[in-house]
Amino acid sequence: MDLNDYGKAFSSDTYATKLEVQEVLQIRAGIDVFWGKIMSYRDQFMSKLPLRNIERLPFNIVFTPGILNKETLLERKLVKLMIKYLKLNYNDYVRVSARNEQIIISLRHIANIYNVETDDNLFIDIINGNASSLKPNQIILQKYYECLKNIEDYSADAVNEARALKFASILSGIDDVDFLYRKEELQDTTIRLYDRLYSAAPVERIKPMMEDLYEFIGNSSYSALFRSIVTYFYICMIQPFSFYSEEIAVLLSKAILAQYDFDEIATLIDFETLIDDLKEKMTKVFKNVMESNDMTYIIHHSMIILDEKVTNILDLIKKNAANEIKEEFFNIEKSEEKLEKNVEVVEKSSQVLHNVDYEVRVALPKLPVGLDEKDADKIAEHLLELNPKLKKGEALFYAHHCTVGKYYTIQQFKAMNECAYETARTSMDNLSRLGFYQKEMIKNKFVYTPVERK
Repeated sequence: MDLNDYGKAFSSDTYATKLEVQEVLQIRAGIDVFWGKIMSYRDQFMSKLPLRNIERLPFNIVFTPGILNKETLLERKLVKLMIKYLKLNYNDYVRVSARNEQIIISLRHIANIYNVETDDNLFIDIINGNASSLKPNQIILQKYYECLKNIEDYSADAVNEARALKFASILSGIDDVDFLYRKEELQDTTIRLYDRLYSAAPVERIKPMMEDLYEFIGNSSYSALFRSIVTYFYICMIQPFSFYSEEIAVLLSKAILAQYDFDEIATLIDFETLIDDLKEKMTKVFKNVMESNDMTYIIHHSMIILDEKVTNILDLIKKNAANEIKEEFFNIEKSEEKLEKNVEVVEKSSQVLHNVDYEVRVALPKLPVGLDEKDADKIAEHLLELNPKLKKGEALFYAHHCTVGKYYTIQQFKAMNECAYETARTSMDNLSRLGFYQKEMIKNKFVYTPVERK
């Protein structure tokens, strides 16, 4: 490898420290020559961030082609996740199960940090709002979930001091801006002469540094992804809050992604791993940043971790979708009692509208002029004329299956229209979206019950 190529190799393909370069090249003497070439390469792509360290020196960021490419690929993956997630109905099994599984992962990280004994039932109770008798050390999980819900429900809210106060007040129970930032020095905050590292910012530096951060978040031209990662590092570095600095750092990082384009999926990504099982690894990366004032180290490592997390969520959605189809397709008619009921419905489908009190028993408010209860085909035609978003098979199925109080299935639509299962599933969901049916889950199976139409 030509000496000039080392800069690219150790700054784009990866982003190595001087020690890591030395270990890879397995050299002791002469490392400064190689490192000098690497730094010369990085200088071409270096920019100064509008954020300063505790000694008031500006942080740098190095946008090598490799770093920018990693950012682009990760943002594309985030967009893909957002599109897949938001295309699902709010109450869709795939969406709900993926969301809850990811929330549980985040809550489990918090439980690990505080050594809280938990099980999946506890997490589910917290998510469903049924956790009425929590132990004192479990309350942090309920409060943290409330913060995640705040990000979901108010994704467009700005990330500023008021948002930080909101999270701090939820977690600590103290809703007072005067108690937001700590007023006492943490241990060992004086400068260490050997490695020039701080363990936290001095009290007098907290307010101005946080104001710089809020300005950076709100007015920077950097991507939401970069701002999110920088915010996580910056808050963890200065430890500004009276309580829960690292948790608030993670929450604000998620809130930045939510505010800038990524909405609800921000809460799905378990940033919490950075302050739990990966904390030791991230501490080493922090040291690299603080020794060099180069923020690229934390950005590079965090993007690798987040890329894996986003990939896992995409795989989870795909797996849940496959499981849903498999569950409905193979288990929909296992119960003998349900078999008999559904056979009866199919056999009598052409007579559903016959000899009934139409105003009471079926979902339609009244019959079209000139039709009687037995004219299901003509009713279907009438529905198509009223609602162009309906397809013929959907209108026909509904005309035969609109008895209030009954529950219909995808399998019935498939049998009646002689179509593929996925086509039947899409059609029933469309009828639900248009307000003809209410979609419900009963024992891990979706069923559809007619909604009375006005």
